[in-house]
Amino acid sequence: AMSNGRRITRVSWVNGEGRPCINATPESWCFCGHRFKAHDERPPYRCRTPGCACVGYSLHVAQGAWQVRCRCKHKHTDHDPADPRRHCRKLVGGKPCPCPGFDSPYVCVCDRPWAEH
Repeated sequence: AMSNGRRITRVSWVNGEGRPCINATPESWCFCGHRFKAHDERPPYRCRTPGCACVGYSLHVAQGAWQVRCRCKHKHTDHDPADPRRHCRKLVGGKPCPCPGFDSPYVCVCDRPWAEH
């Protein structure tokens, strides 16, 4: 799509059937903890924030202060955005969290679980 001569990029959270469920806005969060507007305008939408380990924008479901959390109860920003499984970096009782990677019990408006997106 075009608007005032500028190309508009549409990035969506897509379920396993390829159906877009949530469209990203400039204010949408990425797993790295930065907003979509802090990422490049072209795929893979790398984060422009200095020192960020993000390898490409990955929409994180959040609304206002509420956000999807991992089954380990830690936030998305406690998980490694550069790791494909997004393992947890938090310490629990002085030891690494046993979480094997970000996974959430969240069910999307499409009635599919988080992991199917």
